[in-house]
Amino acid sequence: MKKFLCMLLALVMVLSLVACGQTEQQPDPATDGSDANVEKVVMKLAGTTTADPNLGEYQAMLMIEELVEKYSEGTIDVEVYPASQLGSNVEFSEGVALGEIEAAICGFDGLGNYAPVANALCMPYLFDSNEDAMAKIWGDTDVHKALDEAFAEINLQIVGYVNRPFRVVCNNKHSIKSPEDMKGLVLRSPTSPVNTAINSAMGASPVTIAWGEVYTSMSQGACDAVENAITELHSINLEQQCKYISETNHTGGLIPIFVSKAWFDGLAPIQQEAIIKGCAEVTEWRTNALQEEVDAAWKSFEDAGAEVLRAEDIDFDAFKEATKDVAAEFIAKGDFTQEFYDALKG
Repeated sequence: MKKFLCMLLALVMVLSLVACGQTEQQPDPATDGSDANVEKVVMKLAGTTTADPNLGEYQAMLMIEELVEKYSEGTIDVEVYPASQLGSNVEFSEGVALGEIEAAICGFDGLGNYAPVANALCMPYLFDSNEDAMAKIWGDTDVHKALDEAFAEINLQIVGYVNRPFRVVCNNKHSIKSPEDMKGLVLRSPTSPVNTAINSAMGASPVTIAWGEVYTSMSQGACDAVENAITELHSINLEQQCKYISETNHTGGLIPIFVSKAWFDGLAPIQQEAIIKGCAEVTEWRTNALQEEVDAAWKSFEDAGAEVLRAEDIDFDAFKEATKDVAAEFIAKGDFTQEFYDALKG
């Protein structure tokens, strides 16, 4: 009997040790890095670009949807809202800053109302090319850090770029080679002070018209001219309205992808990494694919019979002279410092 009790006691001890070992090996679902308990979230992505599958900017929105959902293992549901469905660039930028919209793609001119330092990125003839701009503002640079700090103060975080080419001018009156040719033209201008200031300095008479109403406004004579990236002009078929187009390249085409910082900071690590990784891939893709879309847009104006003046036909010295005081105007307002502007100019 004693022998049986001893054997039974030994068996209980062995089973207890095995159970303890198994307990220690069981991972804590709250700390093992698994996404099993990650709360699923919706990420509304706003933009102004036309919902045309042939346009790179719309393709970028769809790529963000695909990649972020993939890398988050289905824990982020991306909803794409192109064509200003969630408002103008100024309106949905405010929506992201207020946490009402999770993410957006918008030019710096639309952000200037909430982060005045963004206006520095829109100054005329600031960069030689998008490549020049990206080398200064993306990656481990002082300018990038300064932008991050400025945007963090208004609850925004830049996670990538979907750049456009530099802005050009098309019109239905006459060819444009210098600011002298801009005089008297009623030029559609976005709803941002920086664009209005640049367009006025170039000699035009700016008028604010929503992007979705530009084609009709041109056909009805509400404006004579429009300035934007060639890809955007082509996206709404302005080659059917404009007889003349000039490659003035008066301001850059930097288009950041940004998110609500408070929303982003509250996400699980797998979700944050999905957004960063997905948007980085889209940034690289857009950078490499942009030129093909630009070439096709210029060809569309040529094929439509417009008089096309490329960079070699433009009097850039005259345009630079006409717009040289715009930066000083915004520095005086306190939007950004001379030091920051000089750092951008390099």
